[in-house]
Amino acid sequence: MKHCTKTLLMGLALTALPLAANAGTTNGSIPVTATVSAGCVVSDFAATPLTGSYSGGTSTSSFDVSMKCDNGLSWTVTIDSGLNANGTVRRAANSGNYLPYRLYTDAGLSNELTLASNTISGTGNAAVQTTTVYSKIQETDVPTATPALGAGSPYTDTLGASISW
Repeated sequence: MKHCTKTLLMGLALTALPLAANAGTTNGSIPVTATVSAGCVVSDFAATPLTGSYSGGTSTSSFDVSMKCDNGLSWTVTIDSGLNANGTVRRAANSGNYLPYRLYTDAGLSNELTLASNTISGTGNAAVQTTTVYSKIQETDVPTATPALGAGSPYTDTLGASISW
């Protein structure tokens, strides 16, 4: 038994001895490769909700989408039909009653974002670009069965929007 103990102690003693080392320096290079993908950063997306009031005739409002896309990169903003669309118009709802509204890409309200054609496209220029979407409630779209829209009768809708590039 003692013999085994001595051998074990000797083995431990040998492994604890420092090894002789030579000093030196080695130089080399490490290759680094990175691929940067083109993209966009959305800086403001409907921070101001689409709101307005309506008491007959025509009512308009607008909201902005701001983004910064790489120079030359094509982008598209798509706005869906909302939660209450019917036929060819989006509608805001209140207790089973509906107030139709339309969206446009221009302040003159001539380029409509219909339910079928609902995209705005552009090309990045490496600076912040703002796209304004305009809304319009027009009397000819409002059904005669819609109750009077008095104060405290909010009609609401939620639009889904996406930006792709």
